[in-house]
Amino acid sequence: MKIRLAFIVLIAASLTTIACGPQTQPQPYNDAVYQYAPIELLLAGQYDGELTVGELRKHGTIGIGTFNRLDGELVMLDGKVWQIKSDGKVYPAGDEMRLPFAIAAYETYKLWGSAYALPLGAFENFEGLQAMLDSNTEDYPVIFMARIDGTFRYVKVRSVPAQDKPYKRLADAAKGQTVFEYRNISGTIVAFRFPDSTGTLNVPGWHMHFISADRKVGGHVLDVQADGSIFRLWGSQNLHLQLPLHSSPLTTQPAGTAAHELHMIEK
Repeated sequence: MKIRLAFIVLIAASLTTIACGPQTQPQPYNDAVYQYAPIELLLAGQYDGELTVGELRKHGTIGIGTFNRLDGELVMLDGKVWQIKSDGKVYPAGDEMRLPFAIAAYETYKLWGSAYALPLGAFENFEGLQAMLDSNTEDYPVIFMARIDGTFRYVKVRSVPAQDKPYKRLADAAKGQTVFEYRNISGTIVAFRFPDSTGTLNVPGWHMHFISADRKVGGHVLDVQADGSIFRLWGSQNLHLQLPLHSSPLTTQPAGTAAHELHMIEK
């Protein structure tokens, strides 16, 4: 299933400041955000997928996700994919490795030939960073992607250990997460923000993964502080959703369960 809408929204400091390079759009050009599997399947404990890392890299140069058996956090940056296991360490991910859930996009500002990088002011926590990014989106109900590079005063991240069958729901599996805290660490945050209108297709709001500049540590971002950094922000109305070929029927859950679990997992 591929949802194709009108155009891509390219963001710099605000929607009135558009980073435009040449008038002719470069080719090849893909403005769709790619997603493998709705997040609801992951919430239900479906941790085995058919998508390979090699296939994911055909759909973008930047992304986040997880690996089969929920074995760590995925970060894709500059077309390379990394696995951050529950020991907090970063490992190169081979193209043959499989994924139950992932999101990818092309760094559109590069394709347009105007690789803008704008300063981001100081922020004291995860909520502060979200608010600063949101102040540049003007609440447009589209998918936004951000890349934030800098030296962070404090980063708190987590990763979840590989699971064994029968798989628990994600909210229960996440209770076994390991948490790491780093100070004065250089690296990159890869962030995606899905609008509330996507329901349980993906995590509403910002979902961020961190990887250090030396590619040694990282994880799913729980908290972050910085005195300043560089950010790139862009957005798209287009979503290419690939459904898994094999998935178990979802068990019925009380209304609001998915939203509550997503909120708890992201804390």
